[in-house]
This record gives sequence, structure tokens and C-alpha cells, in this order.
Amino acid sequence: MLFLRHGHAPIQYTKTEDGFNIAWWEMGNGYPLLLTSPVNFTHVEIELRISPLKRRYDRLAESLRIIRFDGRGWGLSDRRARGYDLEWTCTDIDTVAAAANIDTFALFGFFGWAPSTIGYAATRPGRVSHLLTWVTGAQGNDAWVNRGQMNVIRALTCKDWDLYTENMAHVLLGWGRGEVAHEFANLIRASMSQEFILSWRDHAVNDGTPYLGQVRCPALILHTRDNPLVSIDDATALAAGIPGARRKWTVEELQFLAPNSLLAGVPNPAPPPPELEVPGRPVQVAGA
Repeated sequence: MLFLRHGHAPIQYTKTEDGFNIAWWEMGNGYPLLLTSPVNFTHVEIELRISPLKRRYDRLAESLRIIRFDGRGWGLSDRRARGYDLEWTCTDIDTVAAAANIDTFALFGFFGWAPSTIGYAATRPGRVSHLLTWVTGAQGNDAWVNRGQMNVIRALTCKDWDLYTENMAHVLLGWGRGEVAHEFANLIRASMSQEFILSWRDHAVNDGTPYLGQVRCPALILHTRDNPLVSIDDATALAAGIPGARRKWTVEELQFLAPNSLLAGVPNPAPPPPELEVPGRPVQVAGA
């Protein structure tokens, strides 16, 4: 298996059945938690250089085995892909899970990646022990509250790539984040090509709505209060659509969540592994 070294997380490669090379890494030794990008755009190497993200991963890896990957078309993975399809991401998850040698795992979908994790949990029953989502609706980025502002920013993709990435970074992180937002803009530019994001206009299938009622694993919908990106209504509709799902208010930054809290917040249908003790009461999330 080919891999590149970066810090304490070797970046490895695996290949999908349809021929795309997928970059991934892992850290920690606990129960496996496979994550999509926590910032909507994905580059598994550069993420580890951004202090807030690195601290978030380190915190989760204290008691969980964290597995991160770049989907096809993104980051260090195969850049030949054009457009986006929920099923493609499901195939990428299958491939990374096989490379990591895990049969059952918790799956965490963030922002626009969440519909793919919903679809995966619905179509691969028994593989996902817990489903978690963060600040999203069933239709991913289409659930953004300020659609007018986002449409203006998206119009910049074919006019001024640098201006698009800088504005997108500030919208996602907040206009007062300064240098951190600029760092994130660099991540956005590295995560994808201008041609790739433009190709989404021709092919973008990212609606998890048809899969909601088919999810059978415990699900926890995490959402921040007064979130400027995704409305309370969209998060509530997502939780209501998944049988038995729970919605939790949480703080803005995920690194404040204790690692065990992520899985303790959903009922576990089977005894927890030795590395992860899941209490029998609902987790009290800081800031709730």
C-alpha cells in the first residue's frame, strides 16, 4: 500500500472498484469512527496543518479510531472525477473501510457530505453502528439559510477563483475570523480545482431525503443554535425523517465535545467495544 508521511498520520492510498485512487489516514486506537470532511471542503494533508482542525482530531482520537478520507475529485484523491453523486461517495466509503479492515463502524457526516452518509447507512444496513450528522439538512448544501448570499458567492467560481474561495471561507467560518479564514481559503483552493466545482452544475446528485426512512441504526443529529448556514427547520426535518433519531444542540466548535460523548448520545444496539464505554443515559452536551 502506497502512503506519504505527514506528522503522526500516514496518508495512505486505496483504489475503488471503478478505478479511482482515494487518499485516507487514521489515528487513535479505539472504536472506529469514519468521518467526512468537517469543513465541507476536503484535503486530508492540509487539514492536519490547521491548528483548530488538528486539535479536533487529536481530541477525538483520545478514545476513538478516527478515519478520514478525501472523496474522488478532492484533495489528494484522484482528480479525474467531475460532478458529484451521492453513490460515488458511498463507494469511496466502502473502499476506505475495506482498506482500514473495518466491517462495522460509526459514520459522521458534516455539512454537504451528510446526505451521502445517510444514503450509506440506509443502503448498507449492519455496517454502520451509529450515524452522526453535523449542521446539515437532508439535501446538504441546498439547506443553507442564506441562499441569496451563497448564490452571489457561487457566481464568482467562473469569474474570480481567489475571490470565491476567500468569500466562501468567511461565510463558513464567520467574517471576524481573519487569518484563520484566510488559512481555510487556502484549504479550499487546494481541495479542488475550479473546473471540478464548475462541473457540479452539470451533475450534482446529493439528496438524502429518499433514504431517511430506511436508516435503521441509531442516529444523532448535531446542530448549533442560531446557525447562519443551516436552519433549525432543516435540522429538525432531518431528525424527524430518520426513525428514532435524536437531535442535540451543541457548541459551535466540535473540539469541545468529549470523544465518548459522540457515541454516548445515541442508544447502542449492541454491547460497546472494550475501548469505548457507552453510558446508559443521554449525554449532556456542553452549551446545550
